[in-house]
Amino acid sequence: PYNALMWFELRFELLVGSGALLGSQGLSVCLGELPDAPFGEAGAGDGLQLRFLTQRAQPDFELLEVWHAGTRLLSAPVSTATSWLRSRTWVPVLVRLDADGLHVEHDGRALLSRFQLRGWAPQPSWRLGIGARAGRRTEQHWVDNLAVASGLLVDVAAAPVRVSFNGQQYAE
Repeated sequence: PYNALMWFELRFELLVGSGALLGSQGLSVCLGELPDAPFGEAGAGDGLQLRFLTQRAQPDFELLEVWHAGTRLLSAPVSTATSWLRSRTWVPVLVRLDADGLHVEHDGRALLSRFQLRGWAPQPSWRLGIGARAGRRTEQHWVDNLAVASGLLVDVAAAPVRVSFNGQQYAE
């Protein structure tokens, strides 16, 4: 059977900006049943979606949203006064889900740490996708040096062992 207790780590370099005009809508990182068609900052699928929203709903901050199973679990501001996600320079991004929870870093700054996802049950058919949208503006989104690692969550534990030489008499 498929083990749903799985960890993954995604690392990449991100550049949001470099266009003549500001106006990007944002970027999404999605893990789940994804369409074959492109998608933008609103993500796709019913798995895990991280939305880095750079189009400010309010003038003082950009947002990180966490969606899982079609439900928004978190909406948190990630910058104040000046644009932070839209850095106009290459910055490292880390997304990791492990036994401690979901972790997100941008340019070495922890945006999210130990956030628990209830009901996390990845499927063998799930895919990873990154989408972005710039709207009618000329701003660009670039991803480079993408690295993905994943595996089963395994921990050290004591377990009883029974040994038999004849299949009938056991010693512990």
